[in-house]
Order: sequence, then C-alpha cells, then structure tokens
Amino acid sequence: MKLFKNPKLTKLSIEYYKTYYSGVTRNWKKLSKDVLNIEKANEKITQIEKAVGTIKGKKILEIGCGFGLFLGNTFQKGADCYGIEPDKFAYEGAKIVLKKYGVKEERVVHGIGEKLPFKDNSFDIVTSVMVLEHAQNPELIIKEAVRVTRPKGKLYFVAPNYNSFWEGHYGVLWFPLLSKTLARIYVKLLGRDVEFLDEINFTTPKKVIAMFKKTHKVRIFSTGEGVWVERMKNLNFNAWGQTNSLKNKLRLLKTFRLTYLAISLGKMFQFYYPIIIVAEKKA
Repeated sequence: MKLFKNPKLTKLSIEYYKTYYSGVTRNWKKLSKDVLNIEKANEKITQIEKAVGTIKGKKILEIGCGFGLFLGNTFQKGADCYGIEPDKFAYEGAKIVLKKYGVKEERVVHGIGEKLPFKDNSFDIVTSVMVLEHAQNPELIIKEAVRVTRPKGKLYFVAPNYNSFWEGHYGVLWFPLLSKTLARIYVKLLGRDVEFLDEINFTTPKKVIAMFKKTHKVRIFSTGEGVWVERMKNLNFNAWGQTNSLKNKLRLLKTFRLTYLAISLGKMFQFYYPIIIVAEKKA
C-alpha cells in the first residue's frame, strides 16, 4: 500500500472519518487510510481515461475533490487540474497534498458544487465521484457541471445505485428502492448511525439520467452497466473502502454459479452498482 505520508494530513483524514463515519461503519479507520492511497488515485485516473480518453494536456475539474490525491496525480500526468471541496477537513488536506505535488493552492476552492466559481465552457473534463448522494441539490450540481464543460467536453460522474442490493457507506446488503422510513428501521436494527441517512439522496440510474437529460445539453454514452457486468464476471476491482465485503459476497455467487443469473436480473431491473455516467456536452 503506497500512502501519501504527512502527519498533519493523516490527522485530518482520521478526524474526517471519525467525525462522519465512526457510527456508520466499523471500517472507518481503513477508509481514512484508503483516501490517502496513491494507487487508488491512479486507479481512478485509469478508469476515467478508459472512459473519456487521455487526461494529458486537458483542463480537468473535480467536484468534491476530497483530500486531493486524484488532482495531484492528474497534475503529474500532465493535466491542468482544479478542484472544489465543501468539507473543511478535506479542503485543508487537499491544500497539503497539492502543495507537495507542486500545484498552486488556489487550484482547489473551498465551496460547493451547486455554485461553481468558474466561467462557462472552461473545462475539457468534469468529474465527480460519490458526491451526488451527499449534495443538497444534485440536479443543480449536474447543471453547473454541464455549464462549465466545454462543447464536446466530457463528464464522468459516479454515484451509488439505491436500486441495487448494496449500500457502500454502511458496507451492508441493501433492499432495492427502500424508502427512507424503512431504511432508517433497517439501519437501526444493524446498530448503525441512523442520522447519516438524512443526509443521503437515494440516487438511482433513472433519477441521475433524468437530471443529465434535463439540461438538454449532453449525450450520454454509458451508465455503468457494462463496467458492472465485467466486474461481476471477473471480480477485477480492488477492495477499497467497503468493497472487500462486497467482493466476498460476489465470490459466493460465483461459487453457487449464480453470477450470470444476477447479471441478467441486474440488466433487467437496473440494480447494477455503481452508476457511472459518461457523457459529452453537445457542440
């Protein structure tokens, strides 16, 4: 495991996950390490390049840039990177990381995705990973993201699918389309923090696709189903965060030869995980 090592950064990361996730998952300490993992940041870059092409020479914005490792590594790979982050712990951490990578501090903004401080048509690539479910207004974030994307620029957004059988924050099996009321009961029975749910938008493919289409300015190329099918077949994904538990459950499907049945049902009922929107802004 190749971690970005800095005592102050480590302290901020621990404080962040202890504050927000200690009642949500027993693995919060693992999460605090994974967020500083350079390999994880590079894997994210690989996934984005596979979807939208090389980042070298491209102007990139990450909405919800967290502790900044993705931005730092995009800079190393020749991208012109910018980020925005609302959380105080993560924002302070991102400044430490970007300074180490030689990126100017002003490239990361302490702010919200619903109000991007950038001009129209500014970026070649706009990305946001596991942010929409936490946002006060995910539809406005998407509208703003499209606004600042250049014509023919690309958007790469990832969000959890609450139409699936997995909840990644708690790291537990889920019931598709569970209402907030029933979800609170379920989470309480598991002995986890119920209030965390109040801050979560139950994103689904239908909802997220509708938000993008509402802008009337994008072409959607994929929604994540293909990536999910490949991962289901080969289990070729790293166990960051809570996904180690998920991977073990998917191995059971393979053991009982139920993988292809699960894939067929997933396609039919849209319970693939996660949602990965790859889109292009119309010229």
